[in-house]
Order: sequence, then C-alpha cells, then structure tokens
Amino acid sequence: MTNQKYEDEEEMEQQPAYNSFVLFFVIIWVILGLMGLLFSVVCFAYDGSFMENWMGFITAIVLGPFYWIYFAFSDPTYCSSGAQDQQQQQEITIISTPRKKTIPFASSSRNKKNSVKSRSRN
Repeated sequence: MTNQKYEDEEEMEQQPAYNSFVLFFVIIWVILGLMGLLFSVVCFAYDGSFMENWMGFITAIVLGPFYWIYFAFSDPTYCSSGAQDQQQQQEITIISTPRKKTIPFASSSRNKKNSVKSRSRN
C-alpha cells in the first residue's frame, strides 16, 4: 500500500510539468493557426491566382499552422503586392530601350529650312 501511494505522488509531481507543456503547445498551435488564417484572408487583396488564394485559405482552415509551410513553398507571386514586379519591369524597359542619336525637334527644324529654301528658289 505504501508503494502505491508513493507512485501516485510521483505521478502527481510530474503531471503539472506535462500539463504546462501541452498547454504551451496548444496555445502556440492556436496562435499560429489564427495568424495563418488571418494572413490567408489578407492575401486575397494581393496579386496571385484565384486558385492559390483559395488553396491558402483552405490550408489555413484545415491544417492550421501548416499554412506557413504552404506559404513558404508557394509561387513567389502568391500574396505579393505586384508593385515591386511593376517597378522591376519598368527598370528593365528603361534599360533595354534603345536611345535615339538625334536631338529632339532637330529633324523638324531642318525640314523647315529646306522648305524655306525650296520656296525661295521658286
């Protein structure tokens, strides 16, 4: 009888540590899950395909914190603003545009001079 009582006391001493670990794990799981759900809803406002947005939302609801794995390995356009892409595209266009060797309006002034000379000869 004394051995049984000793084992129960030992289990009771270990129980609070186990309970606090489980409680901590559950709290972290819920917080990460809610953050993932909120972030997946926010991603509907950003660029990305319709299917990617819905898959992110469903992943956040069903799998909770595992949404962040989906987010990490998804297409780079998922939940991106697109402004950076447009700015990079603009920079590429500016760099790749060939420059003209003529001065603006110089050709039009030459045509006026030639037209004046041709009129004066007649």
